[in-house]
Amino acid sequence: MKFPAFFSLWILGFLGATSVVAQEEAPLLSAAESTDQKIRSEDSISVSVLDEGSISGVFRVGNDGNINYPLLGRIQVVGLSIDQAAAEIERLLEQDFIRDAVVSVTMANRQEYSVFITGAVRGQGSVNFDPEEGITLGRAVARVGGASENANTRQIEIQRSQNGELKKILASLSNEQDLPLRDSDIVVVPSKPVSVSSTSNAGRGVPIRPEKVIETGTVLVLGEVNAPGLVEIPLEGGSDILEVIVKARGFSRLAWKKKVRVQRKSSETGSLETITVDVEKMTRADAGESFFVYPGDRIFVPESLF
Repeated sequence: MKFPAFFSLWILGFLGATSVVAQEEAPLLSAAESTDQKIRSEDSISVSVLDEGSISGVFRVGNDGNINYPLLGRIQVVGLSIDQAAAEIERLLEQDFIRDAVVSVTMANRQEYSVFITGAVRGQGSVNFDPEEGITLGRAVARVGGASENANTRQIEIQRSQNGELKKILASLSNEQDLPLRDSDIVVVPSKPVSVSSTSNAGRGVPIRPEKVIETGTVLVLGEVNAPGLVEIPLEGGSDILEVIVKARGFSRLAWKKKVRVQRKSSETGSLETITVDVEKMTRADAGESFFVYPGDRIFVPESLF
């Protein structure tokens, strides 16, 4: 069914004035995707009206749960399945504009959450998950290949930003595999303490001294370094930031060395503080400057703007 001529002119004027139809093409999900999947804020849905390309397009769902649709204005779609959304748009179009409208809706871009897994795991990195399904600690670690052989799975640290503060949660993989994670959590799986034996005099009649456990902590290095992840440093006294960057195999070619950011939990307020460090200046022979990082710090090396 086609619009009358005056409706077609009105539609073109409406679209030109408001530009509410998304122009970019978003990859559609599999056709086998369940039609019961509920629409969420920040999703993008593709609406197709048979024989009416001028009001078909991709629409982003706002934080208020609405899409802004030609002719109809704002339509609440959050919580609806894609079939229910199609039926609602059909109903509204048939009220005043199109007789026997045929509308199909598909998911164009599904909003996902993610957590970051690092440390003594087989393949550190981000793990995406559906907010409705959620993800647990055990599943997230499994998604990166599982813990490595030297992992201390009884002292896993979950770093969570909440109301501007950095919260740290200790968990055991063996006992709390079903612990639910939240969007943007950082999961740090530490290594077991390194034991060093004094064996140089072994076989010479000299008693071997008892094993000495070297106590270390870790800092998390992310961004433009060649080996992002956890870097071990002395538990006491910290380590120069240059040494930590070297252990992360140095800066990448895109690193912005003047604007390295160190995040640190304030001992007084408990809030997360960000310190900007000019590491490039420290690399000069005559700099005479240093900056120490301590276990629990997070280092982020941004990409250069130039």
